[in-house]
Amino acid sequence: EWPGFQFHHSAGADFGTDIGQCDWISPLVFREKPWSYDYGFVPVGSFPGEPNGLKMILDAETFDSGASRSRALGFKISVLHHLDVPLMSNNGINIDIGTYTQLGVAAKVVETSLEAKKSFTPERRGCFFEDEIRMVDVNMDIGGRYEMTNCLFQATSDQIRERCKCNLAPYEIRPNICVGTGLACLKKVNDEVGKWNEVLDTLTNTKRKCIAACETTSFSDIIVSTSTYPNPNTFIYTKESCILAKKLVFTCEDARRESLLEWYPNLCNQIEYLKEHNAFCVEETWDQEFLKRNNTGFDFMDFTSTLTKYTKDNIAFVTLFMREPFAESLAINVDTSELDFTSTIGGLLGLCMGFSFVTLAEMFYYGIDTIRTFFFKSNITRVSPFSRRENRKLQAMKETNMDEEHKY
Repeated sequence: EWPGFQFHHSAGADFGTDIGQCDWISPLVFREKPWSYDYGFVPVGSFPGEPNGLKMILDAETFDSGASRSRALGFKISVLHHLDVPLMSNNGINIDIGTYTQLGVAAKVVETSLEAKKSFTPERRGCFFEDEIRMVDVNMDIGGRYEMTNCLFQATSDQIRERCKCNLAPYEIRPNICVGTGLACLKKVNDEVGKWNEVLDTLTNTKRKCIAACETTSFSDIIVSTSTYPNPNTFIYTKESCILAKKLVFTCEDARRESLLEWYPNLCNQIEYLKEHNAFCVEETWDQEFLKRNNTGFDFMDFTSTLTKYTKDNIAFVTLFMREPFAESLAINVDTSELDFTSTIGGLLGLCMGFSFVTLAEMFYYGIDTIRTFFFKSNITRVSPFSRRENRKLQAMKETNMDEEHKY
């Protein structure tokens, strides 16, 4: 359930993660442009609070599970930018079945100034702009962007291609997808995500080290709260029970029916009765008067307890919402520009040495005068002035002569 205007769901998306294929859900608040895989720009705006969040009913179908390397039942959710590849082993959140989980998300925006872009190379500033690097699989042309986690995913994909001689299904479906022994090799490489941090830059055809993105939006600050779900006393009165019952119609009609009946022997018969008598919810409410009246063909209390048990064993209810109506903004700029550096040096010289542009002009003038005097000597005989000591001697001799004349 989503109160916005657009909702894109890709079941079994055509790209992989480090733990396998995932469903992709992209809720959009506005409708300025229809969704597409190259949707590079999303209009700014969101509404905070749980009522404005995305509500999901997730069915694990544990009755139809096979052997796997997973150690638990449930789901793993990653909240990320719509142009990023999820690294589930790094930022995935475990969601247990039989729980109601709230995920409160806060956004962080990183912006780097154009002055920093012009003044420093990516390696010196520690980040890439989108037009400074282009990775092989994850790029804007096929619905991706440059970001640190995407770069690590690309580096891992390159290692799988090199060591396992097959391809992890990325954004584009490639031939020679890893199967058989290739899957064992793929798992071993995936377990070391983050060990490799160099990717091929197709703009320069050189290897470049993964660093941060200069402009990015992230959703890393997530608060998780859980409670037991469902409430056995009230679940049948909720619209979620109506949604789940209609979903079970398809489960009872395909190959999952046999496994379902082993766990819940009467459930499919009850669902088929509801379908036959067109007795599903009307306006998200069960017609309990009708269902209770026909207790010979349909035991409403048994249906209620069975549906509640199925929900407890298989369902996780998740609400994802923005916590605040604002985003934390981190601006990266040049700390000291060339003009600031020049002004600072001039101020320090003036403060500590009395140095100024006037002093510089005087130094230039006297330097020229010294050079002119040295190389262009004049024929005029200059009388050198007496030193201070000689002047004192002359003054003393003059005073002595005056005293002698006075005696005579």
